[in-house]
Amino acid sequence: MPLPILLLAALAGQPGGMVATNTAPQTVAVPAGRPLRSLVPEANEAPADSLDIRISSGSELLWEGRVRVGKPGASLTQHLFQSEPPGCPPGRFDGSVHQSVSLTVQRLRYSTNAAGVFTYPVRVGWERPALPGGCGGAGTRSVEIREDVELRPGERAVLRGDVGLQVEIRRR
Repeated sequence: MPLPILLLAALAGQPGGMVATNTAPQTVAVPAGRPLRSLVPEANEAPADSLDIRISSGSELLWEGRVRVGKPGASLTQHLFQSEPPGCPPGRFDGSVHQSVSLTVQRLRYSTNAAGVFTYPVRVGWERPALPGGCGGAGTRSVEIREDVELRPGERAVLRGDVGLQVEIRRR
């Protein structure tokens, strides 16, 4: 007898050991008015969705583009390192300015109904110079939005965060 089977057989004979059982499937009661998650269509099997995304703060466009979100989701990180604009006060980080934008979008495994509504967990982060005017002498500040968005084809959602951060998402 192979070792794993021998070990299982030995454990099954011990008090509190493993015992193979055949049991009927359990029935789960669902409260009235609560939707069951539909297994059709599964997000892992459905074709990837195209999402148009625009990330901005006030009138400043931080990133805009289209991503395809299927089984693996989509992710973007964009860094900009540059010299300070003229007229910045001296500081420990003077001379250098850093700004970054990050985006992660996924699609949950199951549609919530047969009409093709999917839930998309969205995470957007923005790091920018702490001083006004784009000066880097005081380091950086960051803001983040984490939110789940339900979208049908053709629908649009707008997420708003601190310091004017805004994310517009449209499912094609």
